[in-house]
Amino acid sequence: MARAELELAEREFARARAIWERAREEVERVERMKEIAARRLGIGPAAASAALEITCHACMQRFHP
Repeated sequence: MARAELELAEREFARARAIWERAREEVERVERMKEIAARRLGIGPAAASAALEITCHACMQRFHP
């Protein structure tokens, strides 16, 4: 019984690690996109961060009512 629980916990941990890695890669991709957009618009990093926060808040409201 304990062995089965340990194996289940290890699988869950591996799955959680994979999800975390994908999320980290997605954040890095979005950060690169933000930098590119800021350069195209000619705005500084502070303005780009504010724009990202507004966008994230809007998305959160749309997907999590």
